[in-house]
Amino acid sequence: MSVQYPYRAVICGEEHIVKGWHGGNLLTDKGEFVFSQLYGDYPIQSARLVEVALLQLDENGEWLLNGHNLRMLQFLPEGNRLSDITSNEDLRVYKGEIRAVAWVQANSAWNTTQLLDTILTFWKTASQPDKIKEMFSPYQQIGVGLGNAISSFTLFKDWGKPIWLTKFYPVAKDNLDPAGVEIVQAQPANVPVKAVKPTKHKATKVRQPKPVARFEDDFSIAVIPHKDGTEVLLTVENELRDLIKKIVAAGGMQPRTKLRSGKLDTYQPEKLLKSKVATSLIKARLLGTSKSGRTTVFWAKQRTG
Repeated sequence: MSVQYPYRAVICGEEHIVKGWHGGNLLTDKGEFVFSQLYGDYPIQSARLVEVALLQLDENGEWLLNGHNLRMLQFLPEGNRLSDITSNEDLRVYKGEIRAVAWVQANSAWNTTQLLDTILTFWKTASQPDKIKEMFSPYQQIGVGLGNAISSFTLFKDWGKPIWLTKFYPVAKDNLDPAGVEIVQAQPANVPVKAVKPTKHKATKVRQPKPVARFEDDFSIAVIPHKDGTEVLLTVENELRDLIKKIVAAGGMQPRTKLRSGKLDTYQPEKLLKSKVATSLIKARLLGTSKSGRTTVFWAKQRTG
């Protein structure tokens, strides 16, 4: 099936316009994404992407898809399409390496517009906790189960198998040179893509900025650079994300007493800092606490440096 650019796809729960590929990276209207498959023999650059979602284990061993609990997502309408994720043996074997999952269009007869709109509605519902709770009442579960079966049989009957990605994260915008970026559309399988040589400027030397730890996508993703030049992408849990946003909105610092204001007496914000993701954010100096007299002050910033 030939692919015509540009086209729509759902990436991390949002609509993107896919423009093509550049040096193995995915190019969309919202940026350039590092893209690496677990099995590199599948010609994914010659197929049409339908969806890409981030996948990780939380501290309790539960799978998170785009930061949401996967088991709960499977109960939502159209959530049954995700059942192949946890039942796939490759995920059990390579769970330490897999960072995201992708699906491509396997049947050109799909109603692509309806399919993508349905997926976008699905993620909009997933971001509304109150609506999800309503669906978990005994009577609602029966209706949701029937809805899953009907929708899966019709709209998702040709839904492809998961394609595992070991890398999927946005390239830092500061490291992009727009003058040297050229969109290379996907080539047929087994045909090598010619490298794009950047234009040389003898009189000017461009010093690439040092990558810094930072939050992206409205604090839902944290990018942590390593000494070897690689960057690790972390999905921030919803409750921790809300805490960080509240601190940053207050100017980067917030006393513990104000964070507990309006909450239940049992609410302890310091417990949110004990997760694996929070520990990584603290080590990267994106989040932490300090003492001001007897008061504990929480601090956070969007990027280091």
